[in-house]
Amino acid sequence: MGPILLMALVLGATGGCTKSARTNRLLKTANRDFNAEKYDNAEIEYKSALRMGGMNATAIGQLGRLYAREGRLPEARSYLLEATKRQPDSLPFQLALGQVEVSFHDATNAAKIARRILSAQPANEEALILLVDSSRATPQLQQEVESLPRAAENPAYHLALGTLAWRQKKLDDALDALSRSAAIDPANAGTQFYLGSTLADKGLRPQAETALRKALQLDPMYKEAHFNLAWLYALETPPSLALARWLEAHSKIAGVLHPGLESHPQHALATRQMRGYGGTFAFRLKGGQPA
Repeated sequence: MGPILLMALVLGATGGCTKSARTNRLLKTANRDFNAEKYDNAEIEYKSALRMGGMNATAIGQLGRLYAREGRLPEARSYLLEATKRQPDSLPFQLALGQVEVSFHDATNAAKIARRILSAQPANEEALILLVDSSRATPQLQQEVESLPRAAENPAYHLALGTLAWRQKKLDDALDALSRSAAIDPANAGTQFYLGSTLADKGLRPQAETALRKALQLDPMYKEAHFNLAWLYALETPPSLALARWLEAHSKIAGVLHPGLESHPQHALATRQMRGYGGTFAFRLKGGQPA
């Protein structure tokens, strides 16, 4: 082997190692930002890793998960489909794809993904919840859930049974199961959401508000919890002031114009002249609306 060819091979190998090392560093930084919910930074870093390392399955899948968390569902689905082709055994990518499929109303595929995971890992909590979320509440589904390994300390098992009972309007059974789940794992946003929804259906408004607010503290992007809490406030008489106070405290709201709020410039006048402050008010989103 001549000295020139040998040098070329060494340089090529060194370049390849350097490129791989840079890609790994980018992925490490991106994963750290992803876990810290710094999604803008993570997206840039994952895309840089793709440019550096070609069709890197980890970067593709993580971008899919990121887009799913941001509600960019078409992009999420596209990336996750590609990632699961390249890494079919990746549990996080499979679960994320199943959750996106539920949002796309492709419950059949989501349920298939959940059952595929449960066949290999019968105690997998996220797959169990995905199965319930993607299936109709039927006696057959309840039997399927109950046939899985019962772990008294598995909050997902109680959450699954509670969710099924709530969908079937068996509110006492739902409250019992969901309370058990919350006692084991109070930091589960899904448990708090379904617990709050059950309490609301039973007419226990203060307890329902507490649970729904806790769900949002645990997961500020939980859109169903936002909706149910807003609906709970809308049922009040008069509803607008409670809803205005909730919006005023929301992280994505820049300001609320409601005469019942102390922040309103004419609050004192409205208090003297109005009863109930009326039902109409306005609010501004942070960042404004693109022209």
